Amino acid sequence: MCLFSYSFFNSLTLLFYSSKIAPITSELRLSIKFSASRDIVAGYWSIKLLVDSAYHRIIKILGETAPEDYPDGESDMEFYIETIDVSEIEQSKLTNSGLLIASFYVDGEETISVNMVVNVFKGNDGIIMREILNPLE
Repeated sequence: MCLFSYSFFNSLTLLFYSSKIAPITSELRLSIKFSASRDIVAGYWSIKLLVDSAYHRIIKILGETAPEDYPDGESDMEFYIETIDVSEIEQSKLTNSGLLIASFYVDGEETISVNMVVNVFKGNDGIIMREILNPLE
């Protein structure tokens, strides 16, 4: 699901991440190709993992891109972290559906949010796995 709250974007044309199914702590590589409707000065992306259960909502900030100027037209974003640290989250809360959220900020305000459903489950070998679903597929 993509939420456009301002008229900065014409379209989101490509979404890529390192692997659809992997251990929850594995590296994460995220690429987003988009088309801006005007020049954007010092825009940046914030990447978060939302863990949601019946009684708790945990938002873990995974990182941010450096502020960057984006020209009117096609641009892309690249985000990479070596590992996702979920050691502070109880396994019973973690093994559920959640969201990987890529939010774009301009002038301190969120202008777009790209939400990817993440199914978290215990694999046959006992390892906690993640499955990221692409909202563009």
